[in-house]
Amino acid sequence: MPVGDDSAIYKRENIEDLLATHTDAIASLRDAVADEVKSASAISTTVLYDDIFLLRYIMSHKTAEAAIKPCKETLSWRIENADTLHMLTTEGIKGIPNASTFMKFQTVGEITTKFGGWTTYVVRTAHSDLPALMGAMSVEQVSDYLTYSKEINWRECDQLTRATGILVKNISVIDMNGFSFFGADKRFFKALGDSSKRSAIVFPQFLGATVIVNVPSFLSVLMKVFSPLMPQSALDKQRFCKVKNSADPIKSPASGCPYLNMFGGQNAEGLTCPVAGLPTFLGGQEPCPAALIPVADREDRLTKITVGARSNKMIEMEINTEKLMGMTFPCRLKYEILVAGYGISVGAKLKSKSQGETKEEEKVVLVARKIKAEEGLVVGTFDVLKEGTLLIEFDNTYSYLRSKTVQYRFDFDMSVTVDAGNVEVEVAF
Repeated sequence: MPVGDDSAIYKRENIEDLLATHTDAIASLRDAVADEVKSASAISTTVLYDDIFLLRYIMSHKTAEAAIKPCKETLSWRIENADTLHMLTTEGIKGIPNASTFMKFQTVGEITTKFGGWTTYVVRTAHSDLPALMGAMSVEQVSDYLTYSKEINWRECDQLTRATGILVKNISVIDMNGFSFFGADKRFFKALGDSSKRSAIVFPQFLGATVIVNVPSFLSVLMKVFSPLMPQSALDKQRFCKVKNSADPIKSPASGCPYLNMFGGQNAEGLTCPVAGLPTFLGGQEPCPAALIPVADREDRLTKITVGARSNKMIEMEINTEKLMGMTFPCRLKYEILVAGYGISVGAKLKSKSQGETKEEEKVVLVARKIKAEEGLVVGTFDVLKEGTLLIEFDNTYSYLRSKTVQYRFDFDMSVTVDAGNVEVEVAF
């Protein structure tokens, strides 16, 4: 779709008409990839490798000859990744490797509103934590996550195509409201670019358009870094909206954006009004979906601290029956720790009184050890026998020059019951 030509965004094509138009090309492609289709079909019945599947390749590559290579690459990818793709079938997004870590630092997700039957996926760049994400996961892991999440969305489009008789694609909305240049991370753009290039092969005719709203003034600088990493087919489908703050319907109404406006309707006076299905931050009326709540506002958010060189920080957390919410001692605590660079020593003690005693004692519940940045997000558990004050120490006294930035979270693990006879000190993470 050439830049500036929006006709393809609004066009809705009947699947039966398309199949009839491309009958000969589809037949040629079917013959050319018959062996690969047989192998892929034998592994999974979730995806139908039929004429509708092949149609998308013909439409993207124009001829059967040109479509053979990308179609074979896709089928090989599906065969090689059959186990993970099966997990998506049984568990949805939770079946994607590292899904819980990815979503801890990202604010992305699908909204229920559909534009002319097409699905809508939203990314809130300012409300994610890209540097932390790339500290917790590798470029390859993030790229794989992005690809597998597209697989889930692609399957929905495929199912809707078959149910409605219309070729269904996806609208991706990138909300950059409040995004800072310092919130960017080139490692993430590398992962996004790698995933986009793979997706251009694996998911033809999936992306209808990428609508970028609330564009910052420095976007041109960002695009110089970002664009070379992306396939041209994805860049051609980018559209930029002039609305600067879609969350403010008075000063910057969403109706000022032709792309947000395409979801809209009119009130009794004939003026554009928000559509109920759009969340308020996009100028709509619906509450924010859980997946699109800013990372900083979530209950499971990590707390960020900086520990200066030659110093330490002690965090206190009360452990008592009130906070256990009906559970009893002993209890289990779960921790998540992410170090931005280099490493820092982390350990914990429980300060408490024995029954009938007045003097407090400190008992090690988590033996201190150095956590390094290259470990990513470190997750573990330890048990405590009784109530008291948990003393969590971040020790950087050994570092003479460098301060360390750490994100952490300690919370009760309500999913387990601890056997008092088997409580041991956690020695390693």
